[in-house]
Amino acid sequence: MTRRAPACPPPPLVRWAAGTALLGAVLAAAVAVAGIAGGTAAPGAVGWSAVAAAGLAFHGLMARAGRRWGRVLLPVSGAAALGGLFPEAAGGLPRWLLIGALAACLAASAALFLPPAAAWFRERGDSARLMGTGLRKAVLAVHVIVALVWTGVIVTMAALALTALADPGPAAVRGLTTAMLAIEANLLGPPALVALLTGVALACGTRWGLLEHRWVAAKFWLITAGIISAPFLNRPALFAVQEAAFGGAPAEEVRAAMQHLALVYPGIPAAALAAAVLSFTRPWGRTRRGRRAAERRRAPARRIPARVTAADPVAEGVVALRLERTGGADLPPWTPGAHIDLVLPSGRVRQYSLHGDPADRSAYRVAVLHEPGGRGGSAEAHRLRAGDRVAIGGPRNRFPLADAAAHLFIAGGIGIVPLLPMIRELDARGAPWRLVYVGRSLPAMAFARELAEAHPDRVRLFPRDACDRPDLGAVLREAPEGAAVHCCGPAGLIAGVEAELPAARPDATLHTERFAPADRAAGAPDAPFDAELRRTGGTVRVPAGTTLLDALRERVPGADASCENGVCGGCEVRVLAGVPEHRDDVLAGEDRDRTDVIFPCVSRARGRIVLDL
Repeated sequence: MTRRAPACPPPPLVRWAAGTALLGAVLAAAVAVAGIAGGTAAPGAVGWSAVAAAGLAFHGLMARAGRRWGRVLLPVSGAAALGGLFPEAAGGLPRWLLIGALAACLAASAALFLPPAAAWFRERGDSARLMGTGLRKAVLAVHVIVALVWTGVIVTMAALALTALADPGPAAVRGLTTAMLAIEANLLGPPALVALLTGVALACGTRWGLLEHRWVAAKFWLITAGIISAPFLNRPALFAVQEAAFGGAPAEEVRAAMQHLALVYPGIPAAALAAAVLSFTRPWGRTRRGRRAAERRRAPARRIPARVTAADPVAEGVVALRLERTGGADLPPWTPGAHIDLVLPSGRVRQYSLHGDPADRSAYRVAVLHEPGGRGGSAEAHRLRAGDRVAIGGPRNRFPLADAAAHLFIAGGIGIVPLLPMIRELDARGAPWRLVYVGRSLPAMAFARELAEAHPDRVRLFPRDACDRPDLGAVLREAPEGAAVHCCGPAGLIAGVEAELPAARPDATLHTERFAPADRAAGAPDAPFDAELRRTGGTVRVPAGTTLLDALRERVPGADASCENGVCGGCEVRVLAGVPEHRDDVLAGEDRDRTDVIFPCVSRARGRIVLDL
C-alpha cells in the first residue's frame, strides 16, 4: 500500500513521537514472543500484546506520514497496551521496563498535540484528515471481520451463561464457568481491541468524524464499555459463581450467584448488538461539535487579496499566471489536484487547477486556456499582466491523488494542469506512473515538451494533427493491476475512458475531473419538491425548472456557491433526511449513493428533503 508523502518533512517532535511508538511496538512484539517462548502467558494475553504492537506500529507510521487520525489513535493504542495484559505476557521481562516504555509511548502521543506538531498536521489539510480509498476499504474489511468474531465470542459466552442458569447443578456450573473463563481470557480481549482501534480509525479517517455524528459517538462508547466491563463486572461475577460451585456452597447460593451473573453478563452482547444496529441505521444526525465542524467546512472561502506577478504564454492559447498574496504572506496549503477560485478584476469568478510545488506557499500557479466561445473569463485572464490585482478563494480539492501501487494519467488539452503536481509527487516517491497526453497539436499542448524530455519512457504524446487518437482500450489494458486511473479533459475523452475501463481493466479505479458538467439530468424528471431548513426554520418550495440553490437564496442569501454547474463542489450542503438525486460531477462511484450531502446548484431531491441549514 502506498502512503502519501507529506508536503513538507515532519518536524522533529513528530519524528520523535513516531519513533517512540515504533520502539513501543517492538517491545510489545517482544513481550508476545517471550510469552509464547516461556509458555507462561495465556493466549489471550499474547494476542493482546500482538494487537497492541501492530496498533502502535501502524498508528506511529501514519502519524509520521502526516495523518491526523494516526495521531488521534496513538493514545488509544498506548492506553490499550498499558492498561491491558502486558505484565501477564512478559515472561522474564521486567515489569518496570514495560510500564516505562509504554508510558513513554503515551507521552509521545501527547507531544503530537503540542503547537509545533499540531500546526504541521493542520497544514496537511484533507490529505491528513482523510484515508485513501484503498486504505479505508482495507481497514473496513478488518473491522467488519473482527467485529463479527467478537460478536460470535460474546454470544457463545451468553449461551453458556444461560445454560448454566437453566441447570444450576454444581457439576454443570463448574464446567460451564470454567469454559467461560477460558474463552474470556483467551478470545474476548484481542478482537474487542482490534474492533475498537479499527472503528476509531474509520471514524477519524473519514468524513464521519469520531464525535461529529451521534451514532458514531454512541457506537464508540458502547464498544469501549463492553471492553471495560469484562474485567470489572463480568469476570468478578464469574469468579463468584465458580467459587460457590467449587466450594460446595448450597444450591441456593449457587443459584443466587448465577442470577447475579445473568443480570450482569447480557450487557456485552447488548452493546455489540446495539453497535451493529447503529452501523446499519446511522440515526440521530450530528452532534453539536459536528454541526460546528460542518459550518466551518461550509463557510464561504475568505477571499484572499492577491496580485499577478507573472503572466507567461506556455502554449498556443494558454497563459500561465503566478499569483502572490498581497503583503507577501504565505498562501494556504494545498495538495495535488486542488483548484482555486480566481476572482478577476471585473468580479467574474472562475475555477483553475493549481500546478507547481505544494511546498512553495509563496505563490500559486495556474494555467488558463483561452476559450473564444466562452463566457469571457478566460479572455479576461489572458489580459492580466504583472501587477494586476485579483482575489483568490480556496483552495479546494475534489480530485486528490489516489492511494494506489501504480498510476495511469490520461490528459486532454488543458486537463494536464491538475496532473502535473501529482506526477511531481509520485516522481519524488519513486512510485510507478504513466501519462497519455492528447491535444490538438504539439504547440497547443501546455508543458508537453518539458514532460516528454524529463520522462521520455513514461510520457506518450498524441497531437491530433500528427498522429491518430490513442486506443483507450489498449492504453488501459497496459496499466498495472489495481492501478488508479486519473483522467482530466474534455467530456468525450472522459466518456471514452469510462466506457472502456470495465472491460479493459476492471480492477482499476477511475478518478475524473471535468471542465464542464456531464449531462446527467438528460431524461430525468424535474419534479418539484420541498426542502426543510432545520437550523434556519421553515420550508422552501423548489418548483420544476428552479435549482435548489436559487430557491435557498431566497431564504439564505449568503448560500455559498462558486461554479454553479456541479463541478467544483463549493456549494456542498449536509442532508439530515430525505434522498438526494445527484446530478453533480463531484461525487463518483459508490459515493453517488450517499444520502448525507447534496450540491444544490444542480442536484434535486426525490420528495421532501431536510437540510442542515
